[in-house]
Amino acid sequence: MSKRSFFACFGSMTWRAPRVLWVCRVPAISALGGGLFVASLAQTRDMFADLGLAWGYWALFFLITLGWAWIVHWAGRHVLRLDDWVPEAHVPGGISPQRRADLQEIYKCAAIAIPRLLGVAVFVFMAIAMVRAYRNLEPAQALPEVDRALRLLFVLIAVTIILGATFFFLVWRRRRINIWLNQAMEGKRQHWPLTDGPLLTGEEAIFLDFRRLRTNFSAAAAERTAWVDVIIFAIAIAVTVLFLFSLVLPHSIASVLPRAVFVPFVLGSSILLFTEIGAYAMRWRAPLLLLFIVAGGILEFLVGQFHDVRWVERAGGHRQISIQEAIKQWQFANECPDIKNCPRPIIIAGSGGRQSRSLHDRDSRRRHPGPEQSLECRL
Repeated sequence: MSKRSFFACFGSMTWRAPRVLWVCRVPAISALGGGLFVASLAQTRDMFADLGLAWGYWALFFLITLGWAWIVHWAGRHVLRLDDWVPEAHVPGGISPQRRADLQEIYKCAAIAIPRLLGVAVFVFMAIAMVRAYRNLEPAQALPEVDRALRLLFVLIAVTIILGATFFFLVWRRRRINIWLNQAMEGKRQHWPLTDGPLLTGEEAIFLDFRRLRTNFSAAAAERTAWVDVIIFAIAIAVTVLFLFSLVLPHSIASVLPRAVFVPFVLGSSILLFTEIGAYAMRWRAPLLLLFIVAGGILEFLVGQFHDVRWVERAGGHRQISIQEAIKQWQFANECPDIKNCPRPIIIAGSGGRQSRSLHDRDSRRRHPGPEQSLECRL
């Protein structure tokens, strides 16, 4: 692509972006809104400094984050391939062949780029959240636990950048990769399916339409590509069922999955279901998504037991250091090896009351001298 073609495509994408983002509103809200949620809140940023998680949980975190980004990309492509977002699709006769070709040319750049950029945005926001957590802890690097957390964050940031760059390469070269895989599997028992067009391919929303599901599966079986559809369908069903289970029994999921794994799971698992609901909303020209949001708000108000105090099992490993280790770190920070010479500590709650830390500002001793400095410190 020449520079002139690139800038022309970029201008077209920018001009058509609001309309395409509206069509892709479900994956866009998940990627942009969910990403801002993770990067903006201190509670979510702190989960990246969790020293109690084993590396297996971090591997699961990256796997779920990759799945979240891929679902965002797929959902954006899926809704743009439907005809229902075009007004002409709702008149007798539907979209004429010439009009379809014109719309495909007009929205081509935006339809290709925006779903890919939304998927990449997931990794961008994750990296921003990790960097902000790193910068927040960096002034206290002298503490052993903080130093360990910073080393953990450095590894997480590096893996996120590598994974995001790999995802960017795969989605940007997706058509070429699919053509290569199709040619490599030619003549074998199973074939690799070729990529569909980026938009207005005449597809329809297929949620719970078992007759069309069977027709599509039979057509794929004739082309020996049904195995891909079976895998995708199984993953979609599993993700949707887990999401519905998390809605009905949220405490059960939260007690099994650590916070670092639970957050991307919740933000990504809802996309498939709500994308199909949004597709039917465009077909029926009804505010189905708005109705679901209103119904959810009403149920949140009526169902009160989710807010009750409850006992839950600990997810993951130990989530905080022992009181003995906290005392040692407090002594180190205040430069008092002999505990009898330590200043009187100030006990505050941190991280929503889940942990307690004893902090002391050494400058405050100079500003507020008094008899309390001679008292034996007690925790």
